[in-house]
Amino acid sequence: MGRYLGSKTEIKEALKNKDWSFLEYAIDFEKNICELESDVHNSDDPEEIANRTLIAGAEFYDAEWCGVVEVDLFLNKWAPKWWYSKKTKETLERKYYDMKDFTPPLEWIEALHKGNPISCLDASKDKDDNSNDYYLYKKVEVDSYLAFPFWKNPSGF
Repeated sequence: MGRYLGSKTEIKEALKNKDWSFLEYAIDFEKNICELESDVHNSDDPEEIANRTLIAGAEFYDAEWCGVVEVDLFLNKWAPKWWYSKKTKETLERKYYDMKDFTPPLEWIEALHKGNPISCLDASKDKDDNSNDYYLYKKVEVDSYLAFPFWKNPSGF
């Protein structure tokens, strides 16, 4: 799995420390963003742009699933809006909507409020620390995640 592109400070630090793997990643990331922009440049359809973006994200990070999850913190509702999946979408949709007692992990709520991306390469790490989070990830078959929040009408990841 990839990692999210760092800040200018992180890139400068990578140059200083000659961290070539990070710089190679940054170049690949920029190349993929340029290709995506070229691909959707003439489209005015938000759903088409979103779908192409999700496919590009999933392919870049070699993800099984990439999507937009809208969040209503007042009603405590989290629902996938658009997604790309290597598996069938019906399976994903059922797993999300079958979770009647769903309480999002505190880490996700804090990340949403602060606007910070979150990632985890091994969701099973929560098995001992926080069994509720582990149960949630296991139920929706999440082994690792990378999430970037967006905020205010609508909110989500």
